Amino acid sequence: DTDWIRYGSMRFDLARFDATVRHAVRFLDDVVTINQHPTPGTAEMGLRTRKIGLGVMGWADALVKLRIPYGSGHARGLARKIAQRLKLVADAYSAHLGELKGDFPEFRQSMLSKAGGGQWEHMRNAWRLSIAPTGTISMIADCSSGIEPLFALSYTKQNMSAAMEGVRLSYVNKDLLAAGNKQLVTGADPATVNQHIRDILDARPELVEVFKTAGEISYMGHVLMQASWQQCVDSAISKTINFPNEADLDDVRDAYVTAFESGCKGITVYRTGSREAEVLVDTMRQTQRQTEAESPVDSNVAPLGLALLADGQTLIGV
Repeated sequence: DTDWIRYGSMRFDLARFDATVRHAVRFLDDVVTINQHPTPGTAEMGLRTRKIGLGVMGWADALVKLRIPYGSGHARGLARKIAQRLKLVADAYSAHLGELKGDFPEFRQSMLSKAGGGQWEHMRNAWRLSIAPTGTISMIADCSSGIEPLFALSYTKQNMSAAMEGVRLSYVNKDLLAAGNKQLVTGADPATVNQHIRDILDARPELVEVFKTAGEISYMGHVLMQASWQQCVDSAISKTINFPNEADLDDVRDAYVTAFESGCKGITVYRTGSREAEVLVDTMRQTQRQTEAESPVDSNVAPLGLALLADGQTLIGV
């Protein structure tokens, strides 16, 4: 059955994925046509290459649904399969659009065309794929961001913009709550929510690896996941390589060298606690530190349970 990727009793719907990719490629190509640029020069360049950047988000949610740990070889193998499928379908549909509506003007001189040494008779878009950060977009879509692992099982987003300065939005992973048959009462305080999470993981130890968060995954696990996707992505990938606070220069050097040798176009590294004010705050760790210091929970943090993370539907991002 070529329409599904199966892992145990769970399935990844390739037929639905393919259809979504084709719709998204056509949509993004239309955006190139109607886009309004700040200068005539950028408008001309955009139309001459017609580059688009179709990507994914909800990757961590998909792995959770399939019960595959993010840092595992199985997860990287699935990433390669889906990335290959994404490239295959996006390339083929852009070639179809090139035949139907016309190739991008620089196509004949490009390495994509047979005249330029490539494999294609037609191509509508010089680039088809890119994986963007999708941080705020993923919150709106109610799923995990890009190809990132779960940031935390409960966390607070601190807005840095002038318009929303001081506003904090709190989240808890509802896939984990569903796995433990837990429900939150609106307005539940962080300590109560975090106790719920600990209770679930204590009762279901098989979920601990599946629900590992960004700070619990080794930096090499982060790099190798990005490399697994990069093999099939035309342009760069937005991916944060998370380091613990105690990481040293050798660790960072090792991450950059591994990323370079495995074909990544670029990486971003972040050492936990290296900024005084962080956009995302892991409330599990925050509450633990406050408890250890015998300090009260910050009353300025909005109560958890008002907004919940992804319901397990993997979405296609643009």
